[in-house]
Amino acid sequence: MWRRYPPPLWVGIIAITCFFADISVTGTLQPFYIDEVLHADVEWAGVAITVQFACATVGLFLTGLLADAIGLRRTVILVCLANVLLLNLVGRTRSVAALLVVRGLLGLASTYALALSWVASLAPRARLARWMSATVCAAQVAVSAGGFVAGAMRGPDLSLAMLVVSAAPATAALVLLGAQ
Repeated sequence: MWRRYPPPLWVGIIAITCFFADISVTGTLQPFYIDEVLHADVEWAGVAITVQFACATVGLFLTGLLADAIGLRRTVILVCLANVLLLNLVGRTRSVAALLVVRGLLGLASTYALALSWVASLAPRARLARWMSATVCAAQVAVSAGGFVAGAMRGPDLSLAMLVVSAAPATAALVLLGAQ
């Protein structure tokens, strides 16, 4: 039987790394993936990222509404699980159209604002600035690590890179499923 624990504050830090590691790996590997695997013009890489950010503009608002309606914890779990699925689909797409759809869905399921909300809601007020700074620092580390690791890979390795990135939202969701 699962023993439930209070939800940890660091779950927000893990959740935000998902967004930034994804963008870093995507910016590094996606052009090669589009060229070497999809055999399409590399210009589609910019379109795919633009689609993701355009959808994130809507998704950030919608996930905020959902969090207000069903609770932040449940919403973070749902969004993290959606990220696990979608991140693992990115490197398995076989057409530019499919890639654009998956990137758009990733935008709708962005962990960015939810992760910041999570940290802000659980951090002690006297230490809020410290925890928010740690969250942004973790995001920066995720960008650096994602770019470094992806820089050593080639286009066909995008699915492996996305599997690694999906460990962050999977960890956040599993921890929250075991917490109260």
